[in-house]
Amino acid sequence: MSEALVGIAHRDWARRGGRSAGAAELAVHIAEVRQSDLVRLEALVRGTVLPRTHPNTTARRRVLEALGEAGGLCTARTVEMSSGDVILCTRKAGHYDPDDLPGSSAGGRTGRPGGWHLAGGAIWSDIGAAGYPHTAV
Repeated sequence: MSEALVGIAHRDWARRGGRSAGAAELAVHIAEVRQSDLVRLEALVRGTVLPRTHPNTTARRRVLEALGEAGGLCTARTVEMSSGDVILCTRKAGHYDPDDLPGSSAGGRTGRPGGWHLAGGAIWSDIGAAGYPHTAV
């Protein structure tokens, strides 16, 4: 038994006049402590980590996934041929437009991915050999 749990058990023992806390009470206390820790961790991630991540990066996607908020992101993916790594699109769902070519917006090279998929420096279309089409609408 960890030192923290032993301490809890001893406090409960003294408080309850020599009777040990039941296993169910101890389990509830542990669950409350874990929930409290999760709430503090979520606040830290929302307040510090998320604002520091750049849009359309895998790091931001991972933070959103950890927070349970990646449901609005595109599900398209591709495979980096040199490493075999799977890359997930980091743009919002429904953005894909095969006719909006990368850099063709505003009549010239803009550095934007157009309607194609984007993750960090990777840009791809659904028809690419290593691309898996998006399924989010």
